[in-house]
Amino acid sequence: MTATLDKTRFERLDHTNIYISDKKLLSAHICKYTSLFNLLMILSDEYYIGAKKYFPDKLESGDCYLTFAKDFEVAGRPLSREKKERIKKIRDEVKETTDWLTSCWTLKTEEDYFMWRTYAPDPYSVKIDTTLSHLLNSLELSNYEVYISKMNYQPRRHVVFQHLTQYAFYKYSYYKGEEEIRLYFLPLTPPKTKTDSIYLKLKNPNQLLSSITISPFLTSLSKGKLKGFLSKTFNIKEDIIKPSEIEERNK
Repeated sequence: MTATLDKTRFERLDHTNIYISDKKLLSAHICKYTSLFNLLMILSDEYYIGAKKYFPDKLESGDCYLTFAKDFEVAGRPLSREKKERIKKIRDEVKETTDWLTSCWTLKTEEDYFMWRTYAPDPYSVKIDTTLSHLLNSLELSNYEVYISKMNYQPRRHVVFQHLTQYAFYKYSYYKGEEEIRLYFLPLTPPKTKTDSIYLKLKNPNQLLSSITISPFLTSLSKGKLKGFLSKTFNIKEDIIKPSEIEERNK
């Protein structure tokens, strides 16, 4: 069995394997808080994508109980064998999604202190900015189907999932401040062995990045050194590399 998403709930981009919930998102400015290492890999034409099972949220990792509409039966009637099989199938599919290669970005373009603290607390981290269309045009995607949507946030106790696609783009309302846009990369041909992460080839990484913000947690002296290193080593225009506007004492 291979869990997949419902293509009818997306718009397909012409002559591609890319499916998006709303084509208006293509022009959206998106950001990612990430490690300096991941930035260096991007500047070396490699884009990292990891499996969803390593996300800390139990709903994402498959460790949280989920309620689907298919779970319910008329009161007083025992579940039929067919009903039990359907329930098992959907739960197996949910568990299978934890191996999906997933890339998360935020639509919140204004710098956010708590995003730094949550996703890039190490001083050697950066915030990178681009647009969704630039990201997609920069990636080598011939071996993957890509599904893209904004996340849907709802209270934990008020959700009954109707289908797997709804689950795949759902998060508890505790996380709504993230304003996340998510990309799933599903292999067109099942890999011979499972992989927890991949590096996709990038085309023109310098054109991908519209700005690079250096962590507010790095010392002032190191910020200047890092800016000079990135500019000189990777031929990046200095005006797109900037220090964080967030100021902390003794930095």
